[in-house]
Amino acid sequence: MARRGGERFKVVIVVMCVLGIAIGTGLLYISWSSPEIRSFEMYLSVADYVGVNADTSAIWFGTVPPSGTASRTVMLKNIDAWSRWVEMKAQGQLAGWVSVDANGFVLGPGEEKNVTVYVIVPKDAQHGNYTGRLDVVFRRVLFGPI
Repeated sequence: MARRGGERFKVVIVVMCVLGIAIGTGLLYISWSSPEIRSFEMYLSVADYVGVNADTSAIWFGTVPPSGTASRTVMLKNIDAWSRWVEMKAQGQLAGWVSVDANGFVLGPGEEKNVTVYVIVPKDAQHGNYTGRLDVVFRRVLFGPI
């Protein structure tokens, strides 16, 4: 009888160790792979003339007529000691009008990359002010040759 209780105790200890390792590994993975999100506000005015706004506090496209286009460049820099996977997504009123020239790429440690953000105003766009946000998601590269 005493032997049977000792075996159960060993099984319980082994199961607890396996669960502890699994939970610890999961928590480590989550903490290392949590994305960092940087957001840039975007502003656009639609009117029958062209206007420029050189302010760098946000992505200011200025004033653009219907069917017109504008672009701005943002510089992204990885300040970490590890590689980062970068993805960008536009939000808000400008989401369907905005695109980028590079998306889904890796930035190595200390690496910089200029990304051009384009807006194409639909021909039927109403005159007025439009806003949006460009979310830049940085994910830590956990595995791979990078």
